[in-house]
Amino acid sequence: MFGTPDPSGVGLKRPRIKSGRFPQQYAFRGCVRATISGGEFTGLYAFYGAKEAEVHGGVFQENLCFYASEKTRVEGGEFNGKNAFYGAQELRVEGGTFNGDWALCEAQGALISGGVFSGAGALSEAREAKVADGRFVGADFGITSRDVIVRGGVFEGPGFLRGSRGALVLGGDIAGEGALERAEDARVFLDGQLRHVRNPHSGIIVARRIGVVDFDGPPPDDLIIVAEEVGEGARFARLLPAGLIGPPPGDAAKARKQLLELAARAMQA
Repeated sequence: MFGTPDPSGVGLKRPRIKSGRFPQQYAFRGCVRATISGGEFTGLYAFYGAKEAEVHGGVFQENLCFYASEKTRVEGGEFNGKNAFYGAQELRVEGGTFNGDWALCEAQGALISGGVFSGAGALSEAREAKVADGRFVGADFGITSRDVIVRGGVFEGPGFLRGSRGALVLGGDIAGEGALERAEDARVFLDGQLRHVRNPHSGIIVARRIGVVDFDGPPPDDLIIVAEEVGEGARFARLLPAGLIGPPPGDAAKARKQLLELAARAMQA
């Protein structure tokens, strides 16, 4: 099926969409193994509940495209509406441009290795997402998310992982202000710089250099911050000699173990 498939049918099998304009709400709802390389989708809930779609292109103008979809793979496309891939399961994002707010909100088990996210709140309330790369320009990446693992990417906006729980951060360029605010059980292990940490609630935060550590009051008892150098707020951190904080292990369990060892060493210093 090539060209412009009729979206009036529900649960189309293997539609291949290369061009056309689709204004209908719920266009291609429940389709299976769609291949999308073009077209403009201007109705709400396009590809609602789609399964195993591959997205190489196309422009998705309205909100909630790919809502509750399963096993979608995204290599390209322009997503301008809010809440793209809301509640998606086992999503893989390797490319694409996400201009709307709250992309991938409440996604389950997403794997992110590319793409540009300019809207606010990408991966907010997500569960068990893994981020290897990508550019996140908007504010509030991963707010109130659970068990997110970050190994790479560029995070330019403020509010990185605000209110998150159980995050593991082993890489990435975290350039925005107010990272980890109200985060619980955070585990951060960076051999580079963490620009600005504000009011984390609990966890272990280790970075070679931290620009600013900021608390509104006394730091929590369930939190330890370790660095070789702190620009502002050094009284809130425990300092280690230069050269002791290196690259984290690739294995998550080993990284967690080494974090505990560095924290214990810093407590004794």
